[in-house]
Amino acid sequence: PSGPLGTAPGPTPTPLPDNGSRDAAMIALELGEYFSAASPLAAHLAAWSDAFDSIWSANLEPNKQAEALQALGIRASQGCDAAAQITHLPPEAAGFDSLLREAARVRHAWVAFAVEQLECCGDAFSSITDIGNLETSSLAASLPFEAAALMEQHSASPIDSQQLTDEAIGIEMTAEARWLVAAEGLNPTLYAPFDLNRPGLSGLGPDRWQHGAAVRVRRLRNPEAIDAETASSRFSALVTQQGSVLSVDEMVISGVPALRHTLNPELADWEATVTVFVSGDFTYFVETGCPSDIAGACDSVESVAASLRLIP
Repeated sequence: PSGPLGTAPGPTPTPLPDNGSRDAAMIALELGEYFSAASPLAAHLAAWSDAFDSIWSANLEPNKQAEALQALGIRASQGCDAAAQITHLPPEAAGFDSLLREAARVRHAWVAFAVEQLECCGDAFSSITDIGNLETSSLAASLPFEAAALMEQHSASPIDSQQLTDEAIGIEMTAEARWLVAAEGLNPTLYAPFDLNRPGLSGLGPDRWQHGAAVRVRRLRNPEAIDAETASSRFSALVTQQGSVLSVDEMVISGVPALRHTLNPELADWEATVTVFVSGDFTYFVETGCPSDIAGACDSVESVAASLRLIP
């Protein structure tokens, strides 16, 4: 199997200082802000672990084991990347935050161990991997309940939307609260919630995408002044990663002319677009992928992509 593994979660953020001046309302507000990012991550880890467990068994052929591990490994890696984005930590959430990061880390580590077992022995299912899967899956499954209990204790409610602000590349996007905010390397990415994805390997999309229902933004520095049409031609290899171009439509993003490329992926029931625009010295690529056979998936993905704005 190819290596589905990413990075471990980033370091735990330093809790906000508590000098005794924070009343119950302030604590609830800070916890609401924290859980706006943490709750989607908890749901992500729990749902994908459960989907994996529903098919994982000793009866799986080695090639099917590899496929299942690849899918879980990618989803666990997404969770690790999302954990690294959480920097706002109220003192009351420090214990839960440690649990959340540990759940992402050990689920990711278990996949790495199972892949090694499969590669060396031809079978990833053993008494040892079975115990490890049960323990790491149980930890992931507990996260939404732990989060709900802590929010109820402090009468906290998450903010009803997810905001991705990336000052490094100068963009912001908004999604519904259940979306996962992360970054694939230097590329800001928003991953759709579990119910807007297929749970199987095909739900990750084509081989050169493998994010599932998601929106990703990339930026390249231009060596010279160009427009969106020239950029689309010059960087055609980036535009066509998910498939060949079916059509191109003109649009405007933050007052900047853009070209939206609708693609024809090889994977059945999959939709993909790449929108290209040039702002200043940079070319931006807004990439989307979604399973069209899942109700509301592509509408939701396109809505998130359409929310992109350039930061002045």
